[in-house]
Amino acid sequence: MNLYELEPAYLCQPKNTTATDAWNSCNRTTFCQDPSIDFKIDWTSHTSLHNWIEEYDMHCSEKVAMGLFGSLYFIAVVTFSLIVPPLADKKSIGRRRMVICASVTH
Repeated sequence: MNLYELEPAYLCQPKNTTATDAWNSCNRTTFCQDPSIDFKIDWTSHTSLHNWIEEYDMHCSEKVAMGLFGSLYFIAVVTFSLIVPPLADKKSIGRRRMVICASVTH
């Protein structure tokens, strides 16, 4: 499984619960189907990574959407890897401008 799409371990508890130790292990279908459940990522688990699921709040997204997101990302990287280097070698554009554009967009 791709690490960018690796699902983290989750902890859940019913909303409006004040006990801090009431967090129990759960999976995403538990809180995606029932909005009355609070969830958080269990950062003590080895499967919990800072990846696209956490960064773009894709916890309840379908697996197909996550796969499509990853595929489109790598298609964009390959496409721009074919376009940007020849532009940087042109004297009218130059490497300096390409580096500045890449730094600003990232």
